[in-house]
Amino acid sequence: MAAVRYMSFVNSGRTLLSRASVVGTTVCLGLPMPIQPSAKRSLSTTSVVRGAAGKHWTYERVVAVSLLGLIPAGIVYPSEFVDYGLAFLIPLHGHWGYHSVIEDYFPHVLKRPANWLLYVFSFGVFGGLMLLNLTDVGICNAVKMVWSL
Repeated sequence: MAAVRYMSFVNSGRTLLSRASVVGTTVCLGLPMPIQPSAKRSLSTTSVVRGAAGKHWTYERVVAVSLLGLIPAGIVYPSEFVDYGLAFLIPLHGHWGYHSVIEDYFPHVLKRPANWLLYVFSFGVFGGLMLLNLTDVGICNAVKMVWSL
């Protein structure tokens, strides 16, 4: 049985429950009750998601882990492969992140225009980074040049 600790005050011969600290049980009207298995939450971050949502979640993780490798690689050994990888993955990662913010926090009336602006911004960033790679020094060397200022 789990331990239940509570603090009580005596008022005119009656005991009043004022605070409960419970481990493994819940307190309802001063009586300890076991937690039902359906009420327990899993703390695991690896949830089983099926269908398109599960694939999208997996793709987001692959992109995030790829960025964790490409960014240091761009600092240590800048190359065209790293530049083009960053030019594709940075806008994609940002687009998915801001899309989640729009879907979760924007009012329904503003979701469509905000998504349109997000697409314009994402394609603009992608185009700008590709232009930097094709006609100039590339992303990694541009960042190094900014750092050397």
